[in-house]
Amino acid sequence: MSTLAFLGAAGTGKTTKLMAALETHLLSAPLGSDRRVLALTRMHGSRHRLIERLRGTSARDRFDCMTFDRFAWELTNRWRSLLRELGQGLLSEFDYDGTCDAGGRMLLAEHVAKWVVARYPITLVDEFQDCRDGRLAIVKALAGQSDLLVAADEFQDLHGTGASDAVTWLRGAATVEELKTFHRT
Repeated sequence: MSTLAFLGAAGTGKTTKLMAALETHLLSAPLGSDRRVLALTRMHGSRHRLIERLRGTSARDRFDCMTFDRFAWELTNRWRSLLRELGQGLLSEFDYDGTCDAGGRMLLAEHVAKWVVARYPITLVDEFQDCRDGRLAIVKALAGQSDLLVAADEFQDLHGTGASDAVTWLRGAATVEELKTFHRT
């Protein structure tokens, strides 16, 4: 499995590169009839933008785009018995961080990760700089099982200034393309 990342400031073409990399990947490894692309992001606004971009690719009707919170919620609902085995009680529907933490732990179970990757052999992550704790654990777990295409802008981290834990991990775990040319004014 491979991880390809595009890092750069706003307007440098991260999402454009992400979509081009997806097209290249799908040409070399087409999706099977029961497989889809998983697209994850942190916020609903970026999810809506990502959906529009994905509709313009050859994966136009073969993707599921959701927030990390929703993806983790689906995992924890699907694997409730494993959730109990992990010592986790029922989660509140509004405990987004707790749900993502549980989802990240669940993906460490090989059968859960294989179940996800059987459906989603390729995962796109946009706005990756915003991932911490459970959300970052989800991506790390998928990195060992799925092909990942990731876009991030370290300077747009919602959690403040300084180094982004997600981008720091990405620099050591992925093939990184640094984008420096601005395409927007």
